[in-house]
Amino acid sequence: VLRSGTVALTGDQGFDLDSGQTEGERDIYRSNDDALTPINDSRLELSSGTPSKQVCRALQRWDDNTVRNLGAGQWLCVRTSDGRYGRLNITAVGDTLTLAYTVWT
Repeated sequence: VLRSGTVALTGDQGFDLDSGQTEGERDIYRSNDDALTPINDSRLELSSGTPSKQVCRALQRWDDNTVRNLGAGQWLCVRTSDGRYGRLNITAVGDTLTLAYTVWT
């Protein structure tokens, strides 16, 4: 694991999963209360359960569009702007979109 943690996004705030910072070359940004948009060549894909690194790496179709209608408990695979794979777990939706993340080396 390169990095893991929790982030709370408010407004149209973005996050760089590779560095674990809200600054830098961000991978995702919150585009409204219940949506995430991949940016800087990152990609998102919904997962039906807790994805492993192998599951995320094996995905053939990556979405570069906004993922909408997210709810607490949902999982997503991510490919970061640096080409790393990871997973996101939505833990809260509302004024703050909170997610737990893991990025693998």
